[in-house]
Amino acid sequence: MIEYLLPLFGFLIGTIASMVGIGGGVFIVPLLALLYGFDPSQAVGTSLTSIIFTSIASTLNYSRQKRIYYKTGILLAITTVPGAYLGAYLTSLLSSRELGLIFGFFLIFVALRMIASFHVSTKNTERENHNVKSEADLFNSRTKLLSGIA
Repeated sequence: MIEYLLPLFGFLIGTIASMVGIGGGVFIVPLLALLYGFDPSQAVGTSLTSIIFTSIASTLNYSRQKRIYYKTGILLAITTVPGAYLGAYLTSLLSSRELGLIFGFFLIFVALRMIASFHVSTKNTERENHNVKSEADLFNSRTKLLSGIA
């Protein structure tokens, strides 16, 4: 019965991931590992496959809305692609247990950073908002390497 819920989970994860600017792996990997019994490395690989399409769809929509800093996005792509390639290779060197632990600690780290970021004043000027966006992009580039591993 639970396999029939996968399309519903996919739709909900795609919606939330697009709204908050993540690929969805933070939801998909635990879902596949915990509810469907996937090995962590298979959950990561399967998640990344689905995220290709999620990213394309949300990027096209954000582009139509003119809400993309292309220069920052291209810089991040240039630097995160090699990191993601390395991270995918490193998963072949880790046991399922080690990969699961890394992913769990990664989720805790991201959750704590998100909680801390909510203390930032919402009354920033446009320039301050851009600076916060730049800092977030730098944080994201660091976490992309980890997400390639996790």
